[in-house]
Amino acid sequence: MAGFTAREIPKLTSSELLKFKLSYTEEDSGCMVWKKSVRGGYGQFKIKGERFPAHRIAKHLELGKLDLSLVVDHVCQNKLCVNPKHLRQISVGDNVLCGTAPTANNAAKLFCNKGHELDPYVKGGARRCGVCEKAKERRRRLLSTMRVIPKIHVVVLGDPLPLSVKTAKK
Repeated sequence: MAGFTAREIPKLTSSELLKFKLSYTEEDSGCMVWKKSVRGGYGQFKIKGERFPAHRIAKHLELGKLDLSLVVDHVCQNKLCVNPKHLRQISVGDNVLCGTAPTANNAAKLFCNKGHELDPYVKGGARRCGVCEKAKERRRRLLSTMRVIPKIHVVVLGDPLPLSVKTAKK
């Protein structure tokens, strides 16, 4: 959840707790799917006029208190699920890698686009293919040693033509 700042969840009154429990339905998958207010794909619930993510409340009700340095991850990958058995507290970095975003997909790759095994270490913030990187560096060095001769253009009747084309017509 981009821009989310974890806050302590206040104690729910008995009427708020009842309202919370009536806001989801249990499905065959085991997910308890939130059916009320949704924001950014996540269920929302108001406590004393403040809006809180429903899945964080569900985990808070199970544990008694959340570690505010961690996020609540949906193991089932269903953002509307409030089943505490489908929720766990993990670091933001681990949560990103458990998802389906490009960062997670790239971290899971074992081979580059050409089929070479990716190096396990990170260089410059991204994993690289050693074989492709060496080939790229060889090409760069080779090109830096080559001398490029620019084409000479001659203007004839206002049209620029390469000198080789003009001499070929004579």
